[in-house]
Amino acid sequence: MVETGNYNKSVRSGDMVPTITLARVVPNDWTLFEVAEAVVNSYDNTNVMLWKLGPADKNVGMYIATTDYPYVHEIDPDTLAVRHKWGLNQLTDGMSLGSCSHWRREVGTDNSLNFHMMYNPLTLHEEFVLYRFGNTWQDREVVGKFVMPHNSIIHMFSNTVNYAVVALYPITMDFWGMANHNMHPFETIKKLDVNCQFYLMDLRDGHVINGFESDDPSLIFGTHHMNAWEEGDEVIVHLATNPWNAMAEYQDIENMLNWQETGGDEADWIMKKVRLNLKTREVVVEEWPTFWTCPCSEQWTSR
Repeated sequence: MVETGNYNKSVRSGDMVPTITLARVVPNDWTLFEVAEAVVNSYDNTNVMLWKLGPADKNVGMYIATTDYPYVHEIDPDTLAVRHKWGLNQLTDGMSLGSCSHWRREVGTDNSLNFHMMYNPLTLHEEFVLYRFGNTWQDREVVGKFVMPHNSIIHMFSNTVNYAVVALYPITMDFWGMANHNMHPFETIKKLDVNCQFYLMDLRDGHVINGFESDDPSLIFGTHHMNAWEEGDEVIVHLATNPWNAMAEYQDIENMLNWQETGGDEADWIMKKVRLNLKTREVVVEEWPTFWTCPCSEQWTSR
């Protein structure tokens, strides 16, 4: 267990202290006074993913615990003890509304890539900002950025040798409406009446290539990128697509306990191969084989 600040507060109190949780607490959700305490405690549970900044050498770089929350915890790799909580500087970098659990390794380097969705108080819009990290959290630079046409739930991105691949789904969370839902973001998920859009960011100079758009119903929402690579005039990405309300409903305890058998023999979470044509901006969605063995070794990533 990565012993974050809120975890240790709960240990000291002998009970779970109120924090911002993705969905409601059962059987009894937070009271009005507990919601106020939850806002103060915020959210810091990074017991989701571990990532190593820097090279494979254990003595060089930084081990971090991370999630989509815009902060990470530097940890001791032997004991999992938290050494420090790191985040962007709100005065110099801006206010991040979210990041990504799934860090990416820049091909052929020891660099790491990740993004933050930054709220710009001057334009009242969000910006997708991609960062390149070296051996530590502090060792970072902005690769590039673009203004997001709308807020989107982006759980993961991918990268080829030369491009970062970003899928902007028409699914969003109403951050400003969370107060009406006991600060549970999953209760504010909604579908927008727009198409899925793709953005490519050139890792060499930050140049953004847009204009990729698809009304394919399978691209309404997706959680993970399995792989991405360049092939001639195309960038190809494998996406794990799923129903847009999956994050809010599939793991609801009542739905899980009272699941109704449908007799279906296919999953709703389907892999798709998406081809992005760099010249024409055409988006082609192809079916994925039902039975296939994934080469999960990192040697296949981005190739």
